[in-house]
Amino acid sequence: MIDDFRDDFMDFENDQKMDKLAVEMLLKAPLMSKEEFDETLLTLRKMAIKKSGRRNARFTMDSWADTAYDMSMKC
Repeated sequence: MIDDFRDDFMDFENDQKMDKLAVEMLLKAPLMSKEEFDETLLTLRKMAIKKSGRRNARFTMDSWADTAYDMSMKC
């Protein structure tokens, strides 16, 4: 029981790290060349699929984009 809780907590921690990394990548996107942006987009797709599965990857990427947009408007 405790091990299950620990595993769930670690997954939550890893998800938060992945979310933070994805948002940071999106915040740097306006400064990238087209090739860099294409590579970044591929990486973000792979991360989203890993996080939420193939069917929900688009929603995860939308969430990251919304967060990055909100953060960029606050600066």
